[in-house]
Amino acid sequence: MKIAIVGAPDSVEKVYNVLEQHNSEVEFIKCIEEKVENTPKLIEKIQNEVDGIYVTGVGIYSLIKKKLKIPVAYTSRKFPSIAKAFWDLKNDYVDFGSLKLGIDIVDKNSLKDVLTEFNIPLESYTLQEYVKSKSEEEYLKEYERLLKNDKINCIMTAFGHIYFYFKKMDIPVYRLQASGIEIKEKFQSLVRDIEFVKNEESSLGVQIIKIHGEGISEFLIDDAEIILENFSKEIQGDYKKLDNHEYMLIGTKKMLKNKDIIWILKKALMEFIEQNEEINIGIGIGYGESILYAEKNARKALGLSLEKKEFQIFASEGKSIRGPLFEQKEIEYRDQVNEEIYKIAKNAGISSNYLCKIKAIQSKYDKKEFSSKELAEYLEISERSANRIIKSTLENGFGKLIEFENSIKAGRPRRIIKFNF
Repeated sequence: MKIAIVGAPDSVEKVYNVLEQHNSEVEFIKCIEEKVENTPKLIEKIQNEVDGIYVTGVGIYSLIKKKLKIPVAYTSRKFPSIAKAFWDLKNDYVDFGSLKLGIDIVDKNSLKDVLTEFNIPLESYTLQEYVKSKSEEEYLKEYERLLKNDKINCIMTAFGHIYFYFKKMDIPVYRLQASGIEIKEKFQSLVRDIEFVKNEESSLGVQIIKIHGEGISEFLIDDAEIILENFSKEIQGDYKKLDNHEYMLIGTKKMLKNKDIIWILKKALMEFIEQNEEINIGIGIGYGESILYAEKNARKALGLSLEKKEFQIFASEGKSIRGPLFEQKEIEYRDQVNEEIYKIAKNAGISSNYLCKIKAIQSKYDKKEFSSKELAEYLEISERSANRIIKSTLENGFGKLIEFENSIKAGRPRRIIKFNF
């Protein structure tokens, strides 16, 4: 197995030294480039000669991830990296009172967690957060502006070029480098990706989990990740962290279709949500002949899950959608329509999606008669929207009004329709 390590000289050396001594079966190729914007050309030249690429920072990763045809991993700067950088800084600054720090890339919540956890009395700092469209040169120029205006007097940076630039100018500068633990974790993820690419099975399953909502902290994320890591062992699958609090579990279709196994995860996450009411979780499961197609279908299912206010799981095979899993209203319906379905839907005056769902509901409950309330509940829409569907199908000859259902509350009685498709 060949893996290229790409980045600034000090970062490449650190990654190489951490990994090389414990992975004799892997041939590591060091590709050194100080400036982030020059790395895409370098990677383009070598990607056909290696099985995977390990880049030393998110700046490089964001430039090349869409262009690569092989697995890639990068080291982010999280709690351990920030803590180590402050440890180095603390050796030179006994008194933090005069320190005005400029720092980049790191998550502000992670930074606050480090300052709190280690009782670091830093009162004055300016954080340049990661912005995908912001170049390395723009980060550097901002530091120069801040120094000129006496807003900062020390720099902590994840960029190799910025570090060496200010080092040559004798300006106090410290390096934010990934810790050995983070390097090893990302490497294992990269190796698993490479092995999956090499040994792609005919039928794979991918599960994508997204944590969203207010009040997300690193400690909360750590608790969630423990649940997901334990579940990945349960399905004997691969686990990897993505961006924006997303996680991917890769396993066999057989495993990810096993409801007893999936229920273990749902139950654990439901308890987690109950304990952390400020967050919610979306889950999409996808199946396909390759990781690419399985992930595509999983993202389609995840999109449906995220639309819901409640925690629900959806699954997609590409041509069909199933969900919400483990709920009474779970149905499986066609996601890709044929000409017949399209023609019926058009003539009935409703969407193909609603037609497919209605036919799935008819099949599941072995009935063709529904009140507007039932239809609204099954389709997860308002009763007003359900009445519009009923009205359209009646007017276009695709339904028959059977009777009115009396409502307990005052108001218009509900109609019961019998569909004839």
